[in-house]
Amino acid sequence: MAFNENTRVKIPALIHLTRLGYIYFSLKDKQYILDSATNIITNIFIQQIRALNPGSTEDSINQELQNIQEELNYDDLGRAFYNRLLGKGEGNLRLINWDNFTNNSFYVTTELTNKNGEDEFRPDLTIFINGLPLAFIEVKKPNNQEGIKAERDRIHTRFKNDKFRKFINVTQLIVFSNNMEYDDTDKHKLIGAFYATTAKNTNTTFNNFREKKKSEYIDDIKDIDENTEDFILADNNCRVIKHSPEFISNKDIDTPTNRILSSLFSKNRLRDLLKYGLCYVNEIDENSGKVTVQKHIMRYPQFFATKAIKAKLEDGIKRGVIWHTQGSGKTALSFYNVYSLRDYFGKKGIMPKFYFIADRLDLATQAKEEFSKRGLVVHSIDSKEALIADFGYNTTSEGITVVNIHKFREDTYTLRDSGYNINVQKVFFIDEAHRSYDPRGSFLANLYNSDKDSIKIALTGTPLIIYKDHDEYGDIKDSSQKEDSKTTRNIFGDYIHKYYYNDSIRDGYTLRLLREEIETSYKEKVRGVINDIKVQNGNISKKDLYAHPKFVSPMLQYITNDFINSRIRFGDRSIGGMVVCDSSEQAREMFHLFNETVETHKLTGALILHDEDDKETRRTKVKDFKDGKIDFLFVYSMLLTGFDAPRLKKLYLGRKIRAHNLLQTLTRVNRPYKNFKLGYVVDFADISEEFEVTNQAYFHELNEEYSENLDDEDPNNIFGSLFMSKTEIDQKIAEVQNAIADFTTENLETFSRQISAINDRHQIQKLKNALESARDIYNIVRLLGYTEILEKLDFKLLAKLLAMVSDRLKLLNLKDAMNDVNPQELLNTAIEDVVFTFTKTGEEELKLLSEDLHSFASKVRSELDKNINKKDREWILLYEEFVNLLHKHNIDPNSESIDTMKFESEQLLRIFDQIRELNRKNTMLMAKFGGDRKLAVIYKNIQSSGKVSDNMPLYNLLNDAKMRIDSRLGQNQHLLANSGYFRQATGEDILESFQTGKYEVDAGIIKSLIALTADEYLNEYQGE
Repeated sequence: MAFNENTRVKIPALIHLTRLGYIYFSLKDKQYILDSATNIITNIFIQQIRALNPGSTEDSINQELQNIQEELNYDDLGRAFYNRLLGKGEGNLRLINWDNFTNNSFYVTTELTNKNGEDEFRPDLTIFINGLPLAFIEVKKPNNQEGIKAERDRIHTRFKNDKFRKFINVTQLIVFSNNMEYDDTDKHKLIGAFYATTAKNTNTTFNNFREKKKSEYIDDIKDIDENTEDFILADNNCRVIKHSPEFISNKDIDTPTNRILSSLFSKNRLRDLLKYGLCYVNEIDENSGKVTVQKHIMRYPQFFATKAIKAKLEDGIKRGVIWHTQGSGKTALSFYNVYSLRDYFGKKGIMPKFYFIADRLDLATQAKEEFSKRGLVVHSIDSKEALIADFGYNTTSEGITVVNIHKFREDTYTLRDSGYNINVQKVFFIDEAHRSYDPRGSFLANLYNSDKDSIKIALTGTPLIIYKDHDEYGDIKDSSQKEDSKTTRNIFGDYIHKYYYNDSIRDGYTLRLLREEIETSYKEKVRGVINDIKVQNGNISKKDLYAHPKFVSPMLQYITNDFINSRIRFGDRSIGGMVVCDSSEQAREMFHLFNETVETHKLTGALILHDEDDKETRRTKVKDFKDGKIDFLFVYSMLLTGFDAPRLKKLYLGRKIRAHNLLQTLTRVNRPYKNFKLGYVVDFADISEEFEVTNQAYFHELNEEYSENLDDEDPNNIFGSLFMSKTEIDQKIAEVQNAIADFTTENLETFSRQISAINDRHQIQKLKNALESARDIYNIVRLLGYTEILEKLDFKLLAKLLAMVSDRLKLLNLKDAMNDVNPQELLNTAIEDVVFTFTKTGEEELKLLSEDLHSFASKVRSELDKNINKKDREWILLYEEFVNLLHKHNIDPNSESIDTMKFESEQLLRIFDQIRELNRKNTMLMAKFGGDRKLAVIYKNIQSSGKVSDNMPLYNLLNDAKMRIDSRLGQNQHLLANSGYFRQATGEDILESFQTGKYEVDAGIIKSLIALTADEYLNEYQGE
């Protein structure tokens, strides 16, 4: 009997597609008329187009077919045809019924030849919608030589062959599978089931698909139709395999191939993917400068996030957070959702207007470029007045408007209800929501007030969560310090969808990091020097030390030597490096020395500081780095977030960075590039403690997702527990009134003279703090609508007072500085004889421990769910251990140390290994009983080892009894409706088997065996 790719994967996949509603047709059947140039089933196409377009003539349909045939020959990767498919291109006839997608025709066949002259290829399966061959599937048997690589190499070659242009242009979706589970350590995607779309100028990108919502399509999977199965087997000369155990196993809906087919080709899923999940991107070739067309397909986290957004809207929720790791394509997600949400609101008679909010000009520019090259019309808002005008013109517009958050001034909301009487829904995508959207600042308040009915979707890879306070040097203060409550979740709402680092890394969208630890051999001596300076000067900033040439020179030498050696070690001269300096002063000094020593290292570099060069010059330098024309970037605070350059593979970290900013910085080197498996972080700053604190914080944030309603937030308060109550605000206002009570505020000139007479910096600082507090309160009360509080203070007057007090404080600081001994001179003297050297002390993989724990917990939970018997004592013990481990975090999350978390990670892994082994043994036991779960459970209840070899008589007795019981039920299925009678009949069958078979089974267990067997049959009948 055949046991090959066809019988193990292809035929089961064909049958599975028929369960999803696809009609199998044989190429031998002459009633299906195929156009050899495009493989369109012309008679099905004509029939469906006529039904979709009442009143269409035979000539118009034939003309449409001819236009499609011509269009498919364009050298555009199928863009013109895809637009026609969506109803946006040439032609007046509908090709697809998008509104009632299941009313289209769905066909599948096998081994259909794509042929042009002497060149041809034959996909294993081809899928047609209304006669159009829109998808194909290539399968291999498990553990085939080279895995998927050989198929991927072949498809790359085919896609570059112009003779296959028409077949490439008509194809929208491709699946490749060797029917194996993903190997998460496999970065080359050799094993598993992958999906892609077509490509020409670049290689095809294979994507994992990890199903999250099986419930969405499970009801679409129908029972196998016996006649259809027989026809497929006969047509493929495989009748002999029908009853083989291998074929029965491979028809299971949960094989890797069948699983991805369900995920992508169940009809509602396929509709969304075809209509909203594809886009064409105009990319500029780095070498030739020519524009090339790429075709992208939604990644699965983008797909599920898009569905989650609509689900939230259906529930009446208008704000929330998309937490997707850096590099997961959040701008692309916004692009896809412009089209998805436009249709969603269109069906409700609402016209959406889309905005993409950035908080930096360079990111706004980057977003414009990303949207534009995807073909989306992009509108720019260059001024506050332009924004007011845009809001005043209260109607929808095509595309998306990109605007900087700082354009939202206090008066931008004044026209929110003006304009035409049109039902318009504003949708804000708020980028980098972990950064400077400070709720105490006015811009966020103005954004919310600009349209309180708007939808606000916040995008972030590192949401702001709870962290301990840090001192002025970035070091962690005592754990008793007050925690920061400005969290992304409190500001923007609950998570709509989450996609973590562990998933992103195993899917190949981002890389793991390797930390190279560096320390100075004269650390103690430097500390002594600093102490000497403090004695003479009172205090001195560390940044002066780290910017001194004596310190910078050996550090730079280490960096350039390491970078040159890394290029040699990796065998790749195209990689780039970035130095994150301790201060802008250090960056300038390092860049200066870099240029002075260029003859030694022969590298090129650029200095990127906010006050260095103009914006256009900086933009050019950054582009040159991305294009490989510059080797090094020297930065302080710029380019640490939102900067995407895949060739950046060495990050030299010269300063401590805290919390989410640390993750943002580290992940500048985590983008996939060529064959790199890691990004490299050279750590001069010793980030280990901060990294562990960040891990711990994110672990608790993720751990919270295992529980429901932990925080008891009031859904009517859109800012949760973030802001102060009215009572607290009143108290703060009283403090402000008390602080200014002694001053004359009715006359600003008098006030100016009064503060000018004060030389005590601390007194002026106290007044400044009070006035700043008033400013914060002003924005908060506007957000929360406490309008009566606004009458208690003249906040505009307070803003003027604050400006005057700030100026006074600056002058006092300057006076003090002028009277002090020059600290730089002291530093120069004290440091003269100090020599710094740097040595590498070790390497460690940077793992986001929170992600690992979350991943293990998810795996454990999944394995526990798979178990066939939730009453099994072995299962119960493992389940209780798992629950207790999670429950402990919820009771006292602050008690966790990093060592404890590491220990518990090991515990989770141990539980996972044990439950997986238990499931493996149970699966083997079920297989011995022909897949019958009931018999496996009964056997193990009596024979706890679960091994058939340990009790063959019991195994044989159960099989004998099963035949008798099933035979009785086959004659009268209603027996199970009468439990008492069924129990009696079961007892008779088991006793008869025991007596006639003479099985060497302890007679004492027969009574319990009868009860167990009856229970399992009745439970199955009752759906328990």
